[in-house]
Amino acid sequence: MVQYVTKSFELNNDNILWDKFMCFMREILPYEEFQLSKLSKTQKAAVIAFLYCSEVMGEGHIGFLDLYGKYIGHSTVIAALKEICVSDRYIKIMEELPKDFIPVSEISDKSMSEEDFDMEMERIDEIYDEFDNRFYQYGDEEIIDKIIFYVRKNHMEFFKYI
Repeated sequence: MVQYVTKSFELNNDNILWDKFMCFMREILPYEEFQLSKLSKTQKAAVIAFLYCSEVMGEGHIGFLDLYGKYIGHSTVIAALKEICVSDRYIKIMEELPKDFIPVSEISDKSMSEEDFDMEMERIDEIYDEFDNRFYQYGDEEIIDKIIFYVRKNHMEFFKYI
């Protein structure tokens, strides 16, 4: 199990706790499959929820699926969101998200021209825009708040105090 080694800190301060969680995240990033396997079940829930939230906010669902889809399946994201007690509206987005995502690299390989690639990406963007817009409508505050609460409750899993 990976832990971030730190001096004791004010656990009730959300900003400090979030900063320490980001230090924990830097311990396991860049993300690779073998690193996820080194995490406890408790750690995985917070990490997966964070990766999902941050990628969707930055690059949309296509960005998340392209970067992490081969490592983290839909059901794993749903389980992580449920574990940290995120409201059903986010879970519903993941449940309704198409399961047949084709990575951008495969689209590029299959495309005979730049125009073919652009047309296929536009088609995929149209599909995923609906889900991105629903997520953006809700924002990321709730997920971040739930991650903070969850990490606080389970801080001994994430931090080794010196």
